[in-house]
Amino acid sequence: MKQLIVSKRHGSTATEVIVAATLLLSMIGVVVPTTVRAGRIWRDARHYQIATNELSNQFEYLSSLGAAERALALTQLQVSEQSRQSLENASLAASLAQEADGVRLTLMLNWDREAPSQPVKIVGWLNSTVTEAPAQIENGSTKEVSNDAT
Repeated sequence: MKQLIVSKRHGSTATEVIVAATLLLSMIGVVVPTTVRAGRIWRDARHYQIATNELSNQFEYLSSLGAAERALALTQLQVSEQSRQSLENASLAASLAQEADGVRLTLMLNWDREAPSQPVKIVGWLNSTVTEAPAQIENGSTKEVSNDAT
């Protein structure tokens, strides 16, 4: 009768487990921070898109008004409820300035972010003229500013 010779692998299993655990921990150390950063980038991109949509809607609304109605609307300018829900402590600011090509309307939207950032800004020109001194509107209060035209 033949006897089966079983080879014994002493210690090789423990080495394989240590190598596998090291590789697994290394992969976790790379994948988790990358996933967290990607999530933050997606959130920031979504917030930026919401901000640009809000500014675009506000600009379109303001540009459809006459000069007198626009002046009144600028004093009552507020962030929409949908944007306020998505953007923490959102604040909207606007300014009018007389230019050679017409009236320049600048809208800026800022909100609380993890890192300090510049507000999102949209600038457009209106065909009508400003009959009064241009005003800068910020959070519902009006501040007089100088005319930028020379």
